[in-house]
Amino acid sequence: MDFVEHTRRLNRDLYDACDRAALNKLGRSMDRAGSLSVLLEANDSSLDPFPAGHLRDLSKVHREFMRWKDAAKEMRRVLVKSGLGLPDGILSEIATPHELGALERTARMCPRSTHPDHGSWSSAVKAHVELWNACVEIGLSMGTVAITVIDPGHPDAQEYASIAISRVDLNELRGYQWLGARRGERAGMIGIELDLPKKDIKQQGEARLSLLGLSSQKRGVDSVLEELVWNNLEPVLVSLLDRKARAEALGTAASAYAGLLDTPPLASKVLVAAHVSTTTAPIGVAVLSGDGALIAQEEILAGTDVTARITSILEEHSPDAAVLPVTASDSERLRLLESTLEPLLKARILPAALTEAREGLDHPPMIAGAIVIGRRALNPAVEYGAVNPASLGLGEYTSDMDDAVLAEVLTETRLITQWDRKRGKGASSKGALSGPKSAGGVRSIKQLNPLVKTIRDLKPGMVVDGIVTNLTRFGAFVNIGLTTEAMIHVSQLSEEFVDEPSQVVRVGQNVSARVLEVVPEKSRIALSLKPDPGPMDRQAPRRDTHRERPAGPGSPQIEKLGDNTQRPKRSGSSDKPSRSAALADLDALFKK
Repeated sequence: MDFVEHTRRLNRDLYDACDRAALNKLGRSMDRAGSLSVLLEANDSSLDPFPAGHLRDLSKVHREFMRWKDAAKEMRRVLVKSGLGLPDGILSEIATPHELGALERTARMCPRSTHPDHGSWSSAVKAHVELWNACVEIGLSMGTVAITVIDPGHPDAQEYASIAISRVDLNELRGYQWLGARRGERAGMIGIELDLPKKDIKQQGEARLSLLGLSSQKRGVDSVLEELVWNNLEPVLVSLLDRKARAEALGTAASAYAGLLDTPPLASKVLVAAHVSTTTAPIGVAVLSGDGALIAQEEILAGTDVTARITSILEEHSPDAAVLPVTASDSERLRLLESTLEPLLKARILPAALTEAREGLDHPPMIAGAIVIGRRALNPAVEYGAVNPASLGLGEYTSDMDDAVLAEVLTETRLITQWDRKRGKGASSKGALSGPKSAGGVRSIKQLNPLVKTIRDLKPGMVVDGIVTNLTRFGAFVNIGLTTEAMIHVSQLSEEFVDEPSQVVRVGQNVSARVLEVVPEKSRIALSLKPDPGPMDRQAPRRDTHRERPAGPGSPQIEKLGDNTQRPKRSGSSDKPSRSAALADLDALFKK
């Protein structure tokens, strides 16, 4: 199987959207180069027919294709060593590593010598793989999982208590819940118990037994299922859940990174930038020209009159813009800077990976940090692209990702963004953005809620200003001027369905949001960007569109999951989460 055929198997919509000749050329180029990143760095002509979004998806398929090739190579080695064979052409019909594993077991269970001709042998082998895939599908669609704290008396038990779930369907399990559970399992604090539908799986075996050949029929369904399915199903399901959850986390991190790189440059002739850290560290202030050259610098020591010093700097250099970090440990001095610079404040900048970014700058650390923050506003694509993207802390559970894979995906995201910009389709070619989506645009940023001193000052229904500090698959975290960050669940970002938070907001963006819920005892603040529905609508009962209705006549729809595994999707169901499901997600995120 080649890359093009693998694309057809794993993502038919993507395959249909691509020109065949161009896809074949790209496949040959990627086979030679080994990855999309190599082609992007070489500005290879095979990339030209594809939009950036298709390249991202094709790269995902190529990684799966390379993984399949490695698994197929290993399977051939094992078969040769054991003296087993397979029907001609069977490998061209297998698209995922877990199917290859089933094929290897089938070769042991279903040798050529037990069949009268090649045709019957081939049919029996295919039937075994089809039985395996059916059992995987049933396991994902009908299996359940319980997540429990193993040692409730352990000092760290409370940290993992929020992960515990008494019992939930595997197809209802959220990616972040699964990643959290797996992290707790590795720490020895969480137990994960899968419960699989044994009766339904046995029925599949009984229904397909006549297709499996004489040798399997003689063994009986229980023996066949034991060797083909039960000894391997649970670890494969765990692996598929791992890959799906990690893919979601990687996708979120890549979307957040692309948002940073696509932030429009701040147009400024003279810019003042400040870096705030701990309460004892000085505030670093840098005055920069429009091209990022340092004009002046100053450290404002702890205990100094911040307002007076900043006012003096403004009078001396007359900047036309100011930028601050989105958050700082010393929230009080950050709030004071915000108040003093309010008329000039144009952007809030992500202060992550400053240690790496400051390398090579011959200035005190706080001054160097202010220079980096200012230059990130003036040239975000270059400055954010100059540091290891994995160190920016984007998305959720990235610390649980394979470092090499995370680095590859984020580096590829940077290269695609740069490549797209060179073609004249990137954000930089469109000029500064305007309106609420502009993280580095020309509008002054409002001061963050000067009357809100503590979490107890917040009440449901209030409208507060905030700065987006991070994105996860299930929402955005927002700094509203308190030490406790607020959360906007993905279902509260827009009245329309939102697949990724990066479709609506980006890190550093200024937002005005309505307070939905405040729980001071749990340090929980839930916000919404949706318009206030009004008292009448708030009291009206809402239909739960997330609850699945009974399937109608005909075959069920199929939804892809993980390694091309599919699960039934009941007709009439909606992908848009209900209010109750959204609140459950929000509760889990705050507990995490």
